[in-house]
Amino acid sequence: MFYVGFCPVCEGGAVGIRICGSVKHAIFLCDECDALWTKPDLEDDAAFPEQPHLPCPHCGTSLWEQPAHWASREDVATFGLQESVQGEFDEPADDVGAT
Repeated sequence: MFYVGFCPVCEGGAVGIRICGSVKHAIFLCDECDALWTKPDLEDDAAFPEQPHLPCPHCGTSLWEQPAHWASREDVATFGLQESVQGEFDEPADDVGAT
């Protein structure tokens, strides 16, 4: 999982790049508390999408159900996020929204 920083809300999760179910939007989602941002700088207030499907704030498709996924290296390049990536972890299980 490529991440853009650590969650300022829960202070425990990594904020990963999640590609929505329409595969048209990159969203920045905490892998612990599901706090969500639409920009990689994490400076705006976090949103908390409705559970369990975590709708994309842009198009409403699920951030949880396939084809939604954690960004691949190709996605990072496609969305021009190379400069925002702080690092990479082994990809977590897709249990986003399972809380």
